[in-house]
Amino acid sequence: MFENAGGQIKVIAKFLFVLEVIGSFFLAKSVADNVIDMEFLVTAIVFIAGVVVSYLSVIAIIAFGELVENSSIIAENVERIAELQEEAAKEKELSKKYDLAKTEPNADHWVCSKCGKLNHKTVGTCGCGNAK
Repeated sequence: MFENAGGQIKVIAKFLFVLEVIGSFFLAKSVADNVIDMEFLVTAIVFIAGVVVSYLSVIAIIAFGELVENSSIIAENVERIAELQEEAAKEKELSKKYDLAKTEPNADHWVCSKCGKLNHKTVGTCGCGNAK
């Protein structure tokens, strides 16, 4: 029911436009019935004004529908980007551990036997909790 809310808003806006145009016609006709002189001119002016107002209101509603659709697309893309960033961070961490494990420690460093992290010689316990 709430899927594709932006598309549903736009369909409803088009339906409202048709109803507003019909309403403009009846409004113009009723106004013209009360005017004695220039009945056709008054009818035409009121009808055209009603159609213009209807069109402008529908444009605003359709624009809102577009915003709803685009915000849904943006939310999906943000979720995808977050997932990709998580995967990239995990791959970077694995790559870093792999590279550190391949690195030969010199006199100033030691490699943790548990996680493979390269630690300075003054560090007695690795960040993973493993002692030197």
